[in-house]
Amino acid sequence: MPYVTPAARDELLTRPPATPGELNYTITLELLREHPSESAVMQMCMVYLAGKQPSYTLYNEVMGVLECAYHEYQNRMRGTPTYHVASVIQQVQVRLYNEVIFPYEQIKCQENGDVFPK
Repeated sequence: MPYVTPAARDELLTRPPATPGELNYTITLELLREHPSESAVMQMCMVYLAGKQPSYTLYNEVMGVLECAYHEYQNRMRGTPTYHVASVIQQVQVRLYNEVIFPYEQIKCQENGDVFPK
């Protein structure tokens, strides 16, 4: 990623990502592997979320990073099949939503009332 400096790229070998751009960078490195791992990408997302205050903004940020990483891969790797990358991203998004975001949404629904009619 051109917006992650070479120094930050080196640092990311020894520390977790601290910004959405750094998270995108680390996910992209995994997507460029011959066999990208859903569990590795999920772990990257969970490490990024660890210790941060849960919020819609934070969760939307991570889901957006996943989407952007996929679209950047698709645009940069034209002519290369992308179904394997799409599958990894989709599986991580589903897991992230079901395991992290939906439980948060349920709590907020109880606190603030449901938006959906009953």
